[in-house]
Amino acid sequence: MPPGTNVIFVRAGLIGTGQVFFDDASLTLVPAPPATKPAVGENLYADPGFEQGGLAWDMAIPPYEGSKVTLDSTIAHTGRNSLRLSDFWDGLVEARIGVGQPFEGRALRGKRVRLTAWFKGDSLLGTAFVKIYAQGLKSRVTQSPGAELLSETWDWKPLSIELDIPPDAELVWANIQALAPARGTVWVDDASFEVVGPAKGTRLQGTPPPPSKPGRH
Repeated sequence: MPPGTNVIFVRAGLIGTGQVFFDDASLTLVPAPPATKPAVGENLYADPGFEQGGLAWDMAIPPYEGSKVTLDSTIAHTGRNSLRLSDFWDGLVEARIGVGQPFEGRALRGKRVRLTAWFKGDSLLGTAFVKIYAQGLKSRVTQSPGAELLSETWDWKPLSIELDIPPDAELVWANIQALAPARGTVWVDDASFEVVGPAKGTRLQGTPPPPSKPGRH
């Protein structure tokens, strides 16, 4: 359980038809296992090419009439499938449409990570981009800096962004997004999220500067 947790829900249920019996339920406390450190260059995304149906991804769909995030088996960068963002123009408030996956922050503390995804666009009157967020205990939310934005119509093109993960990170999100509302269609494929090495040591957004050292004047 991450630090700061104030409520836990434990449920047993049934999805579908039929019947099931439950008995002798228990909830016990055991020491948390140590965080597994990912290897440099290992793609941490599950189903990065959407070939397994995209169920591993968290989908963000704005509350606009008809907006869709769906698999597309007719267009792909590689393999059979891509993910299509479409019909997200009918809205009044600004939101984001796309997909992402969360990662345990403890395993990425002090690491530099890179998010890369391939995009294809058709008549997009907005922007598509990649973004990394790290939620920490003291640094709160650290996010990747500004990067290249894609608009209008283009063939498959990769976008990448890097971020140093702060030493107090608890949760890291690697997101692939477009800004909404906007007219147009965006396809996403062949995403990767990887550790590229140790953090470069630059001061991270959201963290205070180090104290100045006394010296002679």
